[in-house]
Amino acid sequence: MRQFYSLTIVQKAIAGVLLVLLPSLAIFYYNMVTIKNSICQIVLDDLKIIAEAFEGHVYQFIEMSRRRLADFASDGFICDKLKEINAGETQAVDSLCDYLVHRKILRFACGWQRKN
Repeated sequence: MRQFYSLTIVQKAIAGVLLVLLPSLAIFYYNMVTIKNSICQIVLDDLKIIAEAFEGHVYQFIEMSRRRLADFASDGFICDKLKEINAGETQAVDSLCDYLVHRKILRFACGWQRKN
C-alpha cells in the first residue's frame, strides 16, 4: 500500500485509465465477436433461402423438360417422319420441319428459321 502512495500523480492517472480501459476493451472484443457471428449467421440464412429458390427453379426446369420430352416422344407423326428420313425420303424432312415449327416449337422462343 505504501508503494501506491509513493507513485506520482501521472503514474496514478495512467493506472486509473488502464483499470477503466481493460474491461472496456474486453467488452468491446466480446461484442465484436458476437456481432461477427450474428452477421455470418444472417448471411448464411440468406444464402440458404437463395439456394432453395434456385433449387426450385432447377426442379421446375427439369419437370418442364420432362413434360416436353414426353410430348415429343408420344407424337406418332414425329416418329413416323424420322423413320422415313432414315429410309432416305427427302420429302419427310420438309414436312417434319414444318410440323415442328408450327405445332411444337414456340415461335417467340426460337430464332431458328429453316433455310431453303
